[in-house]
Amino acid sequence: MNILRHWIVVGVLLLLCLPGLVFGDLNAFLAKGDFSGGSKTYLEKVQKTPASQEDLFSLGVLQFLGGVEGLIQSFHRYGMGGDSIAGMHVPFLRLPIPPNKNPEKITYDQLRNIFETFYQDMQQVDKTLSRIGAEEFHVSVDFTMIKLDFDGDSKISDDDYFYNVYLAYNWEASWLYESDQPFIITFDRGDAYWLRGYANLLMAFCDVILAFDGQELFDDFGYLFFAKPEKKVMEVSSDGMLQIADIVAFLHSVRLDISDSKRLSRSREHVLKTIELSRLSWDAIINETDDLNEWVPNANQASVTGLSMTEERIAGWSDFLDEASGILEGKTLIPHWRFKDPDKGINLKKTLNGLKHFDLILWVQGSGAIDYMEKGDVSSRETWRRLQNLFQGDFVGFMIWIN
Repeated sequence: MNILRHWIVVGVLLLLCLPGLVFGDLNAFLAKGDFSGGSKTYLEKVQKTPASQEDLFSLGVLQFLGGVEGLIQSFHRYGMGGDSIAGMHVPFLRLPIPPNKNPEKITYDQLRNIFETFYQDMQQVDKTLSRIGAEEFHVSVDFTMIKLDFDGDSKISDDDYFYNVYLAYNWEASWLYESDQPFIITFDRGDAYWLRGYANLLMAFCDVILAFDGQELFDDFGYLFFAKPEKKVMEVSSDGMLQIADIVAFLHSVRLDISDSKRLSRSREHVLKTIELSRLSWDAIINETDDLNEWVPNANQASVTGLSMTEERIAGWSDFLDEASGILEGKTLIPHWRFKDPDKGINLKKTLNGLKHFDLILWVQGSGAIDYMEKGDVSSRETWRRLQNLFQGDFVGFMIWIN
């Protein structure tokens, strides 16, 4: 199911019911793509005691989008994208990174610095949103007006819209933005937990990348991702067979030592925090009595996405959080196709806290996972099948949406 399918249609209908809706400074900064100036303004506001919920959330939004913009600009600076990725469909490479005719040479340390900076940006978002209290609030945002400076030239063009980030992952949603009508989302306390959860999830992603020593992999295959890697051993080819050969060689070479075990262990803690925040988000959402341009609705509300959350789906999501928490805590084991014992699986907590080396091929084959296999309660395929059915075969899509 397309998560964005009815955004504009439903959003406009809701807007017609709210003729007196007034936007604050946040939308002005978002429309200009001025995340730095907006953050400075709201930092001054939240220094007041007590800081308002609205100002704290607005600051968190500006910091989050500023971090995303910085990540895209860094990738553009070093010529990621275009022909340099050799057709490899890696999720974060699908960001709308404009072509760079004069990219800079990139080293492995500079690549690590990009992810370290993004981690720190998300850490600041988490810190800001952690100050939001139990009082309800509402902040309305016109999603279609948010702009980003994709190439870092300090010039915001008419095409530099944030929704291009979404279209990069879901091209079927392009028709949603053919209308000139605004698309309003009214965020509330439940959404503050939601956004903070995403910040933690992205920190976990960065921690996993930075936990490994990828110098050798970068030296051998950096040319697949960047225009001018420090060591360019080969040229990217447009030939389909050669691209397949590159992909196979890349996967075969994913043999990485752990350079920072604390980061790998901390990634688990960030995901556990995401689960905790998702529970808090749903506690807030379930208790809402209004119905105002909802991003993630309860069973009695309508979402601007056009999707619905029934009581059964909400209960199913709670079951998923319990299952995921059990896996991360090592209380529930992950099955491996190679091992037929139904009571034996991989202890993820043990893996993330003790892994010293990772060989992708050996983990797929099974021998790499042996040291982390043990007897216990194994996550059931039936559990995941039930979730797929409950969410109409698109559990992953709903998961990305509702966090």
